[in-house]
Amino acid sequence: MKPQDIIAFRTLVKLQNFSRAAEELFMSQPTLSKKIQNLEEELGAILLVRGKGKLKLTSAGVVFYEQSREILEVEQKIISSVKNVSEDKRQSFSIGFMGQGIARLYTDVLNKIKEQYPNVKIEVTLLNYSEISPALDKGMIDLAVVADLGFSTMKSFKCECFFKSENVLLFPECHPFVLEKKKDFSSLACEKFIVLEESISPRGLETIQTLCRDCGFTPNIVKQVNHIEDILFYVEAGQGISILPQFDCTSTYRISTVELPSKELRAPIHVISAYDRKNTNPFISIFRKLVAEKNVL
Repeated sequence: MKPQDIIAFRTLVKLQNFSRAAEELFMSQPTLSKKIQNLEEELGAILLVRGKGKLKLTSAGVVFYEQSREILEVEQKIISSVKNVSEDKRQSFSIGFMGQGIARLYTDVLNKIKEQYPNVKIEVTLLNYSEISPALDKGMIDLAVVADLGFSTMKSFKCECFFKSENVLLFPECHPFVLEKKKDFSSLACEKFIVLEESISPRGLETIQTLCRDCGFTPNIVKQVNHIEDILFYVEAGQGISILPQFDCTSTYRISTVELPSKELRAPIHVISAYDRKNTNPFISIFRKLVAEKNVL
């Protein structure tokens, strides 16, 4: 289906006259008639009938007229996106990650973009969960990769799940609890807990409180921090234990992990990409496509 034929059809419907429509489109009436005929043959339906003094849309014509505008808009969007990349009109891409744990999973994807598009300027920002939504709203970042704690319900953002990960308990390396074959989680009552600030990760604090409540005690929370890396450091330094998603437990820290005792506590966290639906930066789709290819491999 040619865009020129759609434009000819819409112009004819607007002007209700073959002669005037042909004149506006700078073509002959037979050429205009042929374009309408091409559309009808391709669609397998009559779109227009000639009435007394004016043209009348058939039922099929009404449906096609209403939806053909979307076809033209999509085509224009594709052309614009391709031009942005090929003509270096928008060679920048800003991406925000919720912590280093997630970010380090995608450094190879960012490097691949740089390899394929040498002129692109990529800016990477590490953000807390509470900072992601404002950053997207204000256009500070084009795309966010974040744990889904409610993003997928926000209508202004388009989201896609990249992978799922379970919560785990974090201990200093070689902690006695890690070495126990039969684990008594009630023994954690004597442990100190380190958590993210509730405003940053309400679900993290809730998970710790639920675990401790199920084991018959109240958690002894000694530190509330602003960054995941702070938790990893304090746990490695023997200052306490914590609970984090498995993807945040980077191997650069000397820590051990233990599976949580119940399915409820281990409920998988979805890591998603999120971006403003109005954002047309072509590198959003390029990044997501490369991630999809990586996941397949």
